[in-house]
Amino acid sequence: MYAFIRGKLACSHPTYAVLDTQGVGYLLHVGPNTYGALPPIGHEVTLFTSFVVRENGHSLYGFLQEGECELFENLQQVTGVGPKMALNLISHLPGSELAQAIRQNDIVRLTKVPGVGKKTAERLVVELKDKALSSGFEAYSTPLPENQLLQDAMSALVNLGYTQANAQKALKKGLEDNPQADLATLIASALRIRA
Repeated sequence: MYAFIRGKLACSHPTYAVLDTQGVGYLLHVGPNTYGALPPIGHEVTLFTSFVVRENGHSLYGFLQEGECELFENLQQVTGVGPKMALNLISHLPGSELAQAIRQNDIVRLTKVPGVGKKTAERLVVELKDKALSSGFEAYSTPLPENQLLQDAMSALVNLGYTQANAQKALKKGLEDNPQADLATLIASALRIRA
């Protein structure tokens, strides 16, 4: 229904973002990877969308990368995988890792994703193995931040025990508070945010 929505970021939350497009606010559900990479409030952003229709309502899901949106839709074709689980899979396993786990029948790795049990992991392997072997989910991987400062800060926080999602959130908040921060200031700011 919608391929993408471009607008000013009106608000963001770890589970959703609202884009203001010519006076209309679109609420899009997002995962931690997308949330952590959103620009500051008031800046323009484009989110690729997946429109999910369920008995109890219609929802839009937003992604910064078109391939990530395609992966989200492919995952939902697996029996028992809904939007919440698909978002969890994308948030915890980049496309290349997900493809590798599926190709290698790595049920243990798949069940480490919250909400994915053994039966669901087995279905993922059976139903997506051909896609993982041919087109490659690698194309769906979310790239690391291009900014070297963010890469270094992210690496430092992960080494200090942050999950990637928590590190992204803390860094985003730190950059909103101080857009001109150097590496040491950004890391210190992120550590204070978590505390």
